[in-house]
Amino acid sequence: MTCLNKHRSDGEKKARNVRSGSYPLKNLKFLYDFAAEMNLTVGDLAARMGLSRQSVYYWFKKDDVKISNIYRLFDLLGYEIRFSLTDMKDEANPNVKVTSKLYSPETPKNLDFLTIALNQYRINKTDLCRDLNLGATTIYSWQVHDDCFMSYIFRIAELRGLRLNININPK
Repeated sequence: MTCLNKHRSDGEKKARNVRSGSYPLKNLKFLYDFAAEMNLTVGDLAARMGLSRQSVYYWFKKDDVKISNIYRLFDLLGYEIRFSLTDMKDEANPNVKVTSKLYSPETPKNLDFLTIALNQYRINKTDLCRDLNLGATTIYSWQVHDDCFMSYIFRIAELRGLRLNININPK
């Protein structure tokens, strides 16, 4: 898997293979694909966030980042990103959608979509703690800070047979 890097050749940005496939992206593939489509490098993403390139490389190396950083990054790039969890058998559409339609009203909290899905699919927090091998204080911390790592969202979806839908819309 390639990761984005800032190199210029003939005035164009080029992607450089900084991984020899030992870090295949699963959780952040949507971010990598979006950045590649928008011709953004890791340096560009880091600059927008006010972070070092090493920090953003770490996201890709670990294939994980806090969901608040994803919301912030897309906001800084001029996009709104929305997540939802749906039953795998109910939807045949791809799970990442980038549209040109303007998105709507209020900005929900980062983890509102997770709360809605837990209620809709009747997943209680005790079962969630057990399934993820986490303590109740960790789940409580997610609620208090309105934040968690993307890998947990993907893991919840996988364990419960749900699809994580990601909608990216220009502001």
